Amino acid sequence: MNNKQRGILKKAAALMTALLMLLAAVPASFAASGDWTELVITLSWINANGEEQSTTAVPEGENEAGEGCFWALVAPDAPLYALVFNAVHPMHEYVFSPAPGSVLEGVMDAGEVMDGFTCIPISATENETTEVFYLYISTVTAEPILPTEAPVEEPTEEPTPEPTEVPTEVPTEVPTEVPTEVPTEVPTEVPTEIPTEAPIPEVVTAPNPEPVEEIRQTVVEEPVPEPAEEPAEEPVETITEAPTDAPVMPVGELVNRYAVTNAGELKFRAEPSTKAQILENLKKSGVYVWVIRTEENSKGEVWSNVVLNGRNGYIMTKFLNLLTEEDSAAYDNIQETPAPLLTDAVPEQEPLPQDVTGTEPGPAPVGEVIQEPAEEVKGAAESAEQPGEAPAEMPTEEPTAEPTAEPTEAPTDAPEMPIGEMINRYARTNAGELKFREQPNTKAKILENLKKKGENVWVLRTEPNEKGENWSMVIYGGKTGFIMTKYLDLLTQEDSDAYNTVQESPAPGYTLEEFA
Repeated sequence: MNNKQRGILKKAAALMTALLMLLAAVPASFAASGDWTELVITLSWINANGEEQSTTAVPEGENEAGEGCFWALVAPDAPLYALVFNAVHPMHEYVFSPAPGSVLEGVMDAGEVMDGFTCIPISATENETTEVFYLYISTVTAEPILPTEAPVEEPTEEPTPEPTEVPTEVPTEVPTEVPTEVPTEVPTEVPTEIPTEAPIPEVVTAPNPEPVEEIRQTVVEEPVPEPAEEPAEEPVETITEAPTDAPVMPVGELVNRYAVTNAGELKFRAEPSTKAQILENLKKSGVYVWVIRTEENSKGEVWSNVVLNGRNGYIMTKFLNLLTEEDSAAYDNIQETPAPLLTDAVPEQEPLPQDVTGTEPGPAPVGEVIQEPAEEVKGAAESAEQPGEAPAEMPTEEPTAEPTAEPTEAPTDAPEMPIGEMINRYARTNAGELKFREQPNTKAKILENLKKKGENVWVLRTEPNEKGENWSMVIYGGKTGFIMTKYLDLLTQEDSDAYNTVQESPAPGYTLEEFA
């Protein structure tokens, strides 16, 4: 046997040793622990009736790499984008990813088959050792169809016979032949040449080419394609389906739709800033809030203006999953008090009180809203250009618009405001740019300017002033003052009580004797 042949045998032996070490190491690094079936995985969600539902995943065996697989059946109408994950093991202190209490992302309906793609990987780490489990979620069946066993048997049969045969032949043949050749040739020169030459080529040529070719083919062909196919397809499916589950939250527009929180320990704040006052701490995920509008603050952070438990505040938009129009409407229908629909048309209604006031001088009671700005602007500019036309046109239009718009709606929507009696009830402003004054007349000091309509004020009493104008004594922002009664819509007793109960400081109720 020459040096070239010996070198080939040594390379073949080293290659086989490396292959055996690789095959022995791969299953052990990914295999699940013996008690992995004791792991308890639960999923919870809120159904369309506002009720909390939950289910427990069932262990369904191991995959090819020895990793445990779980199967969970959820209701057909369960929101896959809002499933809350929880996991615990009675014998281990695992650190899970995703974290317990969080909302699962990229959930796909597994249907009926454990295909290796429509699953959520769950990693569990303890003492720097990480195990991976796979969770399948189905809305169809509780008994999945396991993958076929054909691909599992093929890789196990081929590598096992090849490494056992080759290493046994190589060490036995090489040491026996080498010592026999050296001593026989030295003492006997002529007679030993004939018998020694014949067996040497037969032994060397026969085994050498066969094991070398087989080893190279098995090492190159089998392990390379298997790991390359699986990880390439998983992230593609997850990315494409994630945006279809939850609608995108529009920025700078009115939303008027419900959303659900996707994390726990959220801060519900009074202003769109992390430094603002905390109104409430939402400890659990899955809380429904009514989203009014989404906007950016001065730092470029996107916040959503929401209503929660009767209070108006802000939550960072990235912690909210917006419901579809259908799901939001279904949830809104089962509430005792449906959420209010707001529009951007509020500023368009503000000019109505301005047109009503006009330049009408003395006794016109409508002049409360914009009487002061009208005198300043028209006294400085319009009086010089059109002294005759402006006063003639404005009074003719205002009296016709005033009785047709407000008197028809006030009796049907809002209760009548009693005059001369104690009211002790909330009312809502029906116009913008209202003056909140210190005394019941248009010349009194302005305590505050209510720019938008829809402000709630606590009405104590309504009475006419010396000009016959009806003014209501109200409490607003902790101050007591007067607003003209015709710009207030009195709430019903039930709505007033409901609004009063959610205030940090409920409004006081006075008797006629205390008020006097």
